[in-house]
Amino acid sequence: VRRPAAREQLRVLGEKVGIEVFTREGDDAPAICAEAVAYARANHFNTVILDTAGRLQIDDELMVELEQISARTRPEHTTLVCDAMMGREAVNVARGFAARIPLDGLILTKLDGDSRGGAALAIRAATGVPVRFVTVGEAIDKLEAFRPEGLAQRILGMGDVVGLMADFEEVVDVETAEKDAERMLRGQFTLEDFLTQLRTLQKMGSLGDLLAKIPGMSEMMPEGAS
Repeated sequence: VRRPAAREQLRVLGEKVGIEVFTREGDDAPAICAEAVAYARANHFNTVILDTAGRLQIDDELMVELEQISARTRPEHTTLVCDAMMGREAVNVARGFAARIPLDGLILTKLDGDSRGGAALAIRAATGVPVRFVTVGEAIDKLEAFRPEGLAQRILGMGDVVGLMADFEEVVDVETAEKDAERMLRGQFTLEDFLTQLRTLQKMGSLGDLLAKIPGMSEMMPEGAS
């Protein structure tokens, strides 16, 4: 309710992913959240996500607002979304939130650089709360479950083969992939097949993201390339 067009952004995002978005005019966030929960109950929704104002530092007025929202809606889970690019300040914000609000999960955004992996470790240590999801880009499909071993391997330059296979399985039909492999072994792989493979790779993300997950390959990318 504090950022221009934020509600419209949520509405557009909701349409894109097929989720109804409840909102109304006004700036009384606790009241709007309480009404949203009541609306969800009346219309038999079994999950409600309350998206509150972003905070780059601890703001007492906004923290009081959060406490009021929590008291009126009694959420089952409270998740803090942290920007990994904020560095040390992200740790301070996380620690401040944990002192005022009973957190039980973290989402780290902009974790698509190996050097930012330290933020996950520092925020986890500061709050004692597990990291549940991370984002490695701005698109919806760049939100993924957090895998500590995958992050550790990427920080150490060892790649993340499990993560790569998970990305592959999301965009590839297994039967089609097997048929392509058979044609390749028989020497029947055509330029059309090659074009199809390239389009599949494009769906998996940028070349930089893919190479970062292949052991030993991330160092081969020129600096600044994506």
